Amino acid sequence: MILIGIGYFFAWKNWLREEGNNLLSALVVKVAMPGTILTYVLGAFTRENFLSQFALIIPAAISIALGIPIGYLLLKITRVPDNRRGTFTGLTVFSNVVFIGFPVTRALLGESAIPYATLFYLANTLIFWTFGAPYIRKDADKSRMSFATTIKNLLSAPLVTLAASFAMILAGIRLPSPVMTAAQNLGGMVTPLSMIFIGSMLRRVIAGGIRWERGFAAAIFIRFALSPLVMLALCMFFGIGGITRQSFFLLAGMSSMTQVAIIAHEYGADGEYASLGVAITTILLMVMLPLYALIIPKII
Repeated sequence: MILIGIGYFFAWKNWLREEGNNLLSALVVKVAMPGTILTYVLGAFTRENFLSQFALIIPAAISIALGIPIGYLLLKITRVPDNRRGTFTGLTVFSNVVFIGFPVTRALLGESAIPYATLFYLANTLIFWTFGAPYIRKDADKSRMSFATTIKNLLSAPLVTLAASFAMILAGIRLPSPVMTAAQNLGGMVTPLSMIFIGSMLRRVIAGGIRWERGFAAAIFIRFALSPLVMLALCMFFGIGGITRQSFFLLAGMSSMTQVAIIAHEYGADGEYASLGVAITTILLMVMLPLYALIIPKII
């Protein structure tokens, strides 16, 4: 909360402008996140347990995929305009794993939960770039996203690092201690930089004026009630418990994915609607976090 407040204050004083936010975002995604992934994935998984642990991605992927038809049904019920349907679906289906999910998971569950958070991140990212982003693009452009563009978007620094980490685990490769120490130090930047970025983003949106739009109530219901409950039910069905169940439940109940707003702006969809949705769910997440802190220990 204090770090978010610092980001908000810096933006309010105009010390942190758009170029500063772009730098923070790039540092988190391209530098700090790869460090976190290397540190905790290589530290948690071995060649012997990798395949059984990797299978945990199945309930996470099913939970996210189930959100797509649920979101489609609700956008019909709430009569979301045609030019916002992809954006609305993005706001309801995809969690903000990178900028909020990882820091919150580490704060509430400890560093041992990070490897399982990376599996949720993998499912969330793959489904977003193969379905979510092309659907958002349809809000402004009815043409299909090319296969090459989809692959290019998938090749982000965290996802490439995750794939490389899995390959090293299967090959039995262990990185030298100085490299792992450097990765750990870089990964330590995720929480402070992410929270400062979120605070700055909230200031910019609030300064522009918060207003209620059609579909926001449904998005809030899915993000903070339905998604975590579906994830919990799937974990129980697959017999997944302990810290894995806790981390999946927590990540399923995060605010809307920041990339939804970024992609909506980039593709010429309703970026303002997307930014408002991300901001409102982020503000409400601040209210939900104490509740999550009370609920999580009971979800074993």
